[in-house]
Amino acid sequence: MTQNQHQSMRRSAIVLVITATVMVVEILGGYAFNSMALLADGWHMGTHTLAIGITVFAYYYAKSMQLIKRLLLAVGKWKFSVGTPARSYYS
Repeated sequence: MTQNQHQSMRRSAIVLVITATVMVVEILGGYAFNSMALLADGWHMGTHTLAIGITVFAYYYAKSMQLIKRLLLAVGKWKFSVGTPARSYYS
């Protein structure tokens, strides 16, 4: 990942934590003060938390796939360098 992508991933994770915290505070405040408006807004913040969570998951998934591709490429280079045949053992 580039430095800009890493920074975006980190910022998205921070926004996720802030949004989830506000959501919990609003829901608890709505229950404590019997406020339907706080409850509604708290549950609405839950949809925002879910959307931002999907974004953070996508960043981490892309980062892990990049690592896996790098590792698979390294294994392929290793096989090529030791001279293993190109076709499968079982074919």
